[in-house]
Amino acid sequence: MPISKKYAHLVVIIFFLNVNVVVLKAQSFSDYHSLLIEASQSLPNDPLKVIKIVDFITENSANDSIVFKANVLKSYALFYRGDYLSTLDRIKEGLSYTGELAGDFKDQYYILLAKTYIDLGLYQSANIYLNRVSKQTLSKSDTWQQFFYYEALSSLYFHLNKNDSCWLFIHQAELILNTEKNKSFDLELSIIKAKLWNREEQKDSLQKMYSDTYSLPKELYPEKTELLLITLYYLNEYDQVIELSNSNNANNLSNSETVCKLIMESSLQVDDIDLFKKYDNLYRMMTDSIKKQKLQASLKAVNLSRELGRIEPVQTNDLIIKLGYALAIIVLVLIIVLGYIFKINKRKFDVRLENSRNTKNVTPFVIPETTEEQIEKKLIDFEGRRMYLDKELSLSLVAKKLETNTKYLSEIIKKKYGKNFNRYINELRIYYLIELLKSDEKVLNYKIAYLAELCGFNSRNVFTTTFKSVVGESPSIFIEKLRKSDQENEKQGL
Repeated sequence: MPISKKYAHLVVIIFFLNVNVVVLKAQSFSDYHSLLIEASQSLPNDPLKVIKIVDFITENSANDSIVFKANVLKSYALFYRGDYLSTLDRIKEGLSYTGELAGDFKDQYYILLAKTYIDLGLYQSANIYLNRVSKQTLSKSDTWQQFFYYEALSSLYFHLNKNDSCWLFIHQAELILNTEKNKSFDLELSIIKAKLWNREEQKDSLQKMYSDTYSLPKELYPEKTELLLITLYYLNEYDQVIELSNSNNANNLSNSETVCKLIMESSLQVDDIDLFKKYDNLYRMMTDSIKKQKLQASLKAVNLSRELGRIEPVQTNDLIIKLGYALAIIVLVLIIVLGYIFKINKRKFDVRLENSRNTKNVTPFVIPETTEEQIEKKLIDFEGRRMYLDKELSLSLVAKKLETNTKYLSEIIKKKYGKNFNRYINELRIYYLIELLKSDEKVLNYKIAYLAELCGFNSRNVFTTTFKSVVGESPSIFIEKLRKSDQENEKQGL
């Protein structure tokens, strides 16, 4: 039966509408898949961004596979935010799913559960779940999931003090990183490597890690700064730890338990009581909250394992009794350990505080004019005798040599030169070396490491960093320019 022109137009419109819907659906799937890739690349350094992307996908996508992948990513994002309770809830929900896609994502939840257990100190349980990951399924997974698997194993064996096994899985994770090129993952793995090298007293490897990390792009803050602080601390460069912690790059790390502890320990080493008090208060508030959440998460983790059938079933009353005993023991151990740590830190703090009080009984923060003049004269003598070339120099040692206290000396240097003690000493060393390079051609042929020692630096890397910050270019470039200048002068007969 022939179709009238009116209905023919209607058929054509309907046909094109249907085609457009199909195209839109295809575009949507492609867009959601791209968003998933973007979200996975934002782990672990930007979990909030991951959560926003995932929430958008789950609200708008009708594709079950896309939504399931998004939910897995959100679980990992919550883990990297330190929200263990929510992470465990989502793992339970994910592993309870019995649909067609359940098998494809079970291993990914096992890996995340193991990572959570490691953070909670439940290493035996972590090992159980990592052993249940199917190697066949893992080989077909996304590269970031493969990385998390080997990174979790390396972290587990580090905590179990099995260094050889830890290195084995670190190398496996690095092979994946070579294809993924995700520097955020690389930095996360580097922290484990730094801890291993410190345990094995591999100072040369730590020095190289510091240099490599320092040259990374600024976009990787705060992960880059955290690794720099850790390596500097392991290298006993306490002054540099404090200097870096005061920079803008470390502002976002004030809520890091590890960073707070490093700064506290470093401040004790350089007698900076005010800085110690600041981070000690911050650390106490932080650890109280973290320990409370970890304790709640540990109990939830035990219950989750039981529900998943990974722990032998016991009578409910017996379980409650055992959990009660376990909780009591954990609390008791925490009280003893924290009490011991507090006692040691308080003893160190009291000694330094007492010394500080003895120097400011009458006018705590006002230096008498005559005293200030005397210290300034002694500083001139200190500079003239080049006492700053001593490698073991510290604020307390200089104060002792100048017959004053650290508070007065630090305040006068800040007032007269507009910089802290470390910067003041390091600049004197750099300026001394520059004069030496200009006056003695032989020095131009010395190696950078020897030049660093020559002007009082213990670390070549710290020397190079300081030189560049003072002069504006690296020592090697500066020396090369001096050589060329000398050659031109010789040609001109100067």
